[in-house]
Amino acid sequence: MFDVSSYASPREGRIVIFVIPKSDQYDLELGSKLTDLDMELAQTFQIIDIEVMQVPGRLPDQLATFVNVDSAKRLHG
Repeated sequence: MFDVSSYASPREGRIVIFVIPKSDQYDLELGSKLTDLDMELAQTFQIIDIEVMQVPGRLPDQLATFVNVDSAKRLHG
């Protein structure tokens, strides 16, 4: 199991799910799992464009670069 937090946010006609690992570095294993999830969501929800991204965000300034936490929905963590 991965130690992450996540947010969902509408962006330019799609929903983006941002997954934030607790680590400072890109997690290759998590990235692989997120690619699988991204493909599964695309096949399951063909009407809605959904994208899954791993982004840095352990520090608030890092997270703010990618996610507007005021308008995003926190999913986990």
